[in-house]
Amino acid sequence: MASINAAEVQVLMDHPKGRGMRVSFYADTSVAQGFAAHWLWHYKSEASRIKQLLADDPQARLAFERNLAVVRDALEAPEASHARGMAVFSDAERGFLRAFALDAPVRPRMVLDEEFFVLPLVEAMLRQQAFLVVLSDTHHARLFAVTPAAERLLGDIDGAVPKRRRASGQRRGKEQGHHIDRHRRDAILHFQKELAAAVEKAWNNGAFR
Repeated sequence: MASINAAEVQVLMDHPKGRGMRVSFYADTSVAQGFAAHWLWHYKSEASRIKQLLADDPQARLAFERNLAVVRDALEAPEASHARGMAVFSDAERGFLRAFALDAPVRPRMVLDEEFFVLPLVEAMLRQQAFLVVLSDTHHARLFAVTPAAERLLGDIDGAVPKRRRASGQRRGKEQGHHIDRHRRDAILHFQKELAAAVEKAWNNGAFR
């Protein structure tokens, strides 16, 4: 199963056009409690509709049914059961298949054309691009990859920062308080450097907006 990115979308757009048949199917793979996945009803309904349109062209209908089988196999794959939506593109004549798991349901539709229908996939790609979110105070930080549909914890950083101490009225107590404050500032600076390194690493390892 492919991941959605600009390169994969370009592969679909560059796929040979003209002769032959391309099927694009967008499916809502969420499951209603006690019922089959939503995609199955739309799959059967759209397949029946298109078969009627191809009733006078047995060769085209046979090619369409080959694509239907490929699409259904992709939707019934174990990986698809964990997705909230799927986008499947098939050109069975050329042995071409791309299936994408989506993190949000999409409007179900099946498109039969001389080229793949990629617009909803591009929209889904933009929705799935994550933001890098950092929540931090002086001694604790958490890093998240956040999309409109989900969030994922990337890191949890704790710094060994001592608590503030009120200086007492005695000279010895004040000296100890100043020493603790200096140590606290140094610890905060060390924590901030550690946090900056973690942010840089997370940014370089992800494709964030």
